[in-house]
Order: sequence, then C-alpha cells, then structure tokens
Amino acid sequence: VNKEHVTTYRADGLVIATPTGSTAYSLAVGGPIMHPKLEAIIASPISSFSLSTRPMIFDSSDELEIRIHSEHDLASMTIDGQVMHTLSNSDIIKIKKANHYVKLVTFPENSYYRVLERKLHWGFAPKGKDEQ
Repeated sequence: VNKEHVTTYRADGLVIATPTGSTAYSLAVGGPIMHPKLEAIIASPISSFSLSTRPMIFDSSDELEIRIHSEHDLASMTIDGQVMHTLSNSDIIKIKKANHYVKLVTFPENSYYRVLERKLHWGFAPKGKDEQ
C-alpha cells in the first residue's frame, strides 16, 4: 500500500471491492458491509490458510499493489465476475481510485438499509421445514 509492504495473504484468492460492491462477493468471503457513500477499498481474502488473516479497509486515496505468488505459477484474475485474465508469478496488479465517478439511480422507497434488510433477510424468521 503506497509502496509499503502490509501483509502476505496465504489464501485461495483475494477480493478487492468498493463499498458499493461490499455486499456481493466480498461479503460472501467475510468482508465488511460498507455504506456506498464511503470512499474506500476493501481487501477480503478468500479461504485464508490462517485464522488471524482478516479483511482490510484502505483509504480511497491509497494505491495498492498485489504481487502474485502461486505454487502453480499461474493465477486467474476476474473483474466483476465477467472478465478473466491469466496471471503469472511475475505479474503485479495495481489498484487505485479512478478519476471519474459513476452516478447511480436511487429511489426513496428503496433506502440503502431497506435493500440490505431484504437482501440479507434481516429480521425475518427462518423458514421451517414445511414452509418453502
């Protein structure tokens, strides 16, 4: 981060997300839920080989460099679940905030917290065997 070594993750992979993407794959691998108004970068390890490995949140002005070290000499990078690239041990991925913003349409009846409540089934009783 900003040319300073932070950690080495021994894991099956690493999810890098924005707060807007925090309730997708990053959440599924144990990352935090962040309000989309926050400006940050989230790094969430996938199936870490250590119980002390935890997701980290970085300031949006930070520049991250991810160096690939795979015992198989190859790794895959998937962008937004769609675009896939093959990487080798010598590859470095650089991540930084873009110079532009995306404007998203929101509706007053669908507040951020109501969407979270529905999406994550907060406050709903679990369905029994007979209810489906």
